[in-house]
Amino acid sequence: MATESNRSMASSRKSRRLFIGIAAVLAIAGVAVGVFLWKRAAPLPAPGSPQYEEYAEAFEVGTAALDADRFSVALENLNHAVEKVAREPAAWANRGLLYLRNNQLTEAGRDLNRAHTLAPDSPEIESLLGLLAEKRGAFDVAVGHLRTAVERKPQDVAACYTLAQLRCQSSDRRCRCRVSKTDGRDPSRTTDQPQGVD
Repeated sequence: MATESNRSMASSRKSRRLFIGIAAVLAIAGVAVGVFLWKRAAPLPAPGSPQYEEYAEAFEVGTAALDADRFSVALENLNHAVEKVAREPAAWANRGLLYLRNNQLTEAGRDLNRAHTLAPDSPEIESLLGLLAEKRGAFDVAVGHLRTAVERKPQDVAACYTLAQLRCQSSDRRCRCRVSKTDGRDPSRTTDQPQGVD
């Protein structure tokens, strides 16, 4: 009788372990599916849809206001654009630029990093991250971002010029940089070698 009771208890333990194992596998699978669904971005709204039109209007007005130095109007509209379509990197990048121009570096960093997460291959966002790092005094970090931007878009003369200046600043703050004219196609014509020491 004791052996039958022991077998029953052993069987019960095995069943419990099996149940716990299956529950653990299902829990892990559920978490994996949840993460997959959470990370998978829903498609952006279709052009012509009401959501797209509302986003586009807010984005365009915000960008125009930013260009015209009307920061409160720009911020209001870019905030609305980000809220309307949070998966669109352009609104995050432009709002980050607005914060960068206002020297609100924490906010600029938050928005530019979000834009970078949404569009990791964008040379424009890399350039903005380089400018942010420069404002923070992190010249080597700025050089890294701008180098990446120039590699991805070599015709960006402004990024080439800023990169040349920053490379000089990061390696020797006493040097003076001479940057030659570029034709917009060949960044190798941009020189950033020290021309002398003051």
